[in-house]
Amino acid sequence: MRRLLLLRHAKTERTNPGGDHARRLIERGQQDATRVGAFIQRELIVPQHVLVSDAARTRETFARLIQGFNQPAPATFDPTLYLAPPYTILDAIRAAPEDCETLMVIGHNPGIHQLAYDLGQRGPHKLVAALAAKFPTCALAAIDCDGATWRELHSSNCRLARYMTAKALRVHEPADMDDDC
Repeated sequence: MRRLLLLRHAKTERTNPGGDHARRLIERGQQDATRVGAFIQRELIVPQHVLVSDAARTRETFARLIQGFNQPAPATFDPTLYLAPPYTILDAIRAAPEDCETLMVIGHNPGIHQLAYDLGQRGPHKLVAALAAKFPTCALAAIDCDGATWRELHSSNCRLARYMTAKALRVHEPADMDDDC
């Protein structure tokens, strides 16, 4: 079984003098990305490869995210993923190396949300409903893909296994945990 992790970049500044592509993470976004990385290490399978939009905010999300991993995760920074629609993201996934069993994509809304919903409509009703409702910054959808290669990826062979938001992770932290982790 393959696992696809779809992540929206973390919280960013509203504007940047360099334009939208240059927008950077704010402090909360930096903390959330590190927190989600620790969650992935603890609860999920660390990806063997990561496809990342080449925008500053997705690159920075990736850099913070991997701080929580015990092993490195190689990345491809792909300019076609910048503000990409779902079919472009799906094309990038289908081109992933076949020996990669766990793949992550870090991208942007609305494309990353739409793809997560398209592939994750099967799964626990509560999770699917939460995913359908919103995909905020640093939201993560873990989608299990049964018996398929990346080239054969389709909603009929996918199932939403987990859906987590950074806000939910912040709410469930122990009271004595340092927020600057």
